[in-house]
Amino acid sequence: DSRFWNDPHFARAHCAELYATWIRKAVQGQADAVFVATLGAQAVGYISCHARGSGADAHAEIGLVAVAEAARGQGLGGALVRAALLWAQARGLTRTSVVTQGRNAAALRLYAAHSFVVQRQQVWQHLWLSHEPQQS
Repeated sequence: DSRFWNDPHFARAHCAELYATWIRKAVQGQADAVFVATLGAQAVGYISCHARGSGADAHAEIGLVAVAEAARGQGLGGALVRAALLWAQARGLTRTSVVTQGRNAAALRLYAAHSFVVQRQQVWQHLWLSHEPQQS
């Protein structure tokens, strides 16, 4: 539930490519850790983690989080967030942040359930010079 998927001017194929690239880069080392949720041998979710800053400014940051639609409602999102928080704690990082879309009620509930609080709200807008939506 991102601004890219919800903007009809972004072609669905480009949205999928954007996230596939983002995930690939995280797994290839752009993230400091990636945890994967599985059901049997099937990967059904993931979370990427980053250590940011140094000294008093050191903190953890959650990057991408996703659980396959068919696997939702089984506590996997919560398990992934807990894994990220334990990862941060093991590194002595006492603060963890995450950014999500205000319209993403499921993500907001997930983070609130793990004691995250809203610290800041921002509005992102897209300006398209053409009024025609992109085709998939």
